[in-house]
Amino acid sequence: MTYFPALKGCERRVLVIRNGIDTESFCTGEIEVRRLQEFKGIEADSFVLGYLGRYMPEKGFPVLIRALELLKQWGELPTNLRVLGLGWGAFIREYQAEIGRKALSRYFVFAPFQADVRWVLRQLDLLVIPSLREAFPLVPVEGLVSGTPILASDCMGLREVLKDSPASVSRAGNAQELARAILEKYENPQKKEAEAYVEEARRRFDSRVTALELDKLFDQIVNNHRSLKAHELAE
Repeated sequence: MTYFPALKGCERRVLVIRNGIDTESFCTGEIEVRRLQEFKGIEADSFVLGYLGRYMPEKGFPVLIRALELLKQWGELPTNLRVLGLGWGAFIREYQAEIGRKALSRYFVFAPFQADVRWVLRQLDLLVIPSLREAFPLVPVEGLVSGTPILASDCMGLREVLKDSPASVSRAGNAQELARAILEKYENPQKKEAEAYVEEARRRFDSRVTALELDKLFDQIVNNHRSLKAHELAE
């Protein structure tokens, strides 16, 4: 009710059913045998931050650029740190130009769209999600069920997905906090904690559970409607 005050007073009629993914198919089956080093700019000793999504302000990509710029200004930008961007469209050319002007090109690697990101997620040192706003984002869910360490913003929609998970968060839109958090994760990405949460994540975000809850809700609505009709006919 925090974001929809007009619904106050009818809480009993509001049921929250979380979204999810097909965790069974996402986590099993044949996964491509590929290495991140096939992308030019990624070396064997690179600490790779993954950015998966469109290149647009709402996804916080400018905040990520600014965070690396700050690290460079502070003299604390690790020489082997790389941001691997897997996305498409929007303002990619404008952002690439901005990265060039800030002399940060060596730290950003732009790769083609990948239809299957499972092999990528399993090799990232850190999945970065600096969004300014979200609905129910699937990228963090895929990261959690893959055992990928996550650093995300605390924006609405994203924070609800990551609640009670080992993911780290910083204030949305705050480049300084993001920069400091990147340094902390560089020193300790908490890979073991992320891997330990995989089974819980797979249970929590299994879309089959969501489907069952929806079926239950629809059955309840239909049964209530039938009972009401029967009562009206009896009168």
